[in-house]
Amino acid sequence: MAEALPIAQEARAKLAALTPPSSKQTEYVHLLDLTAQGISKVEELRRAAEANEEKRVQSLSNDLSALGQEENSAATNLGLTECAHNGEAQSG
Repeated sequence: MAEALPIAQEARAKLAALTPPSSKQTEYVHLLDLTAQGISKVEELRRAAEANEEKRVQSLSNDLSALGQEENSAATNLGLTECAHNGEAQSG
């Protein structure tokens, strides 16, 4: 989990550096928001795991799984199929 956080942060930074076509701006901003939410959830999950909060860990894991699916869908809708594929591999 600790290793995943810097990777996710770097991926989001690279995504944020891109300039999408104006026709895709809304979807792109949504994807960036989803990735920020994912990073926040990973940080929460790490803290819950360190505190041995099993129910919280399970809840956050479920949240992350759903969020990951939404991120993959958003990436696919933007034509970022490599992002969607990599997201599936990392979350599974």
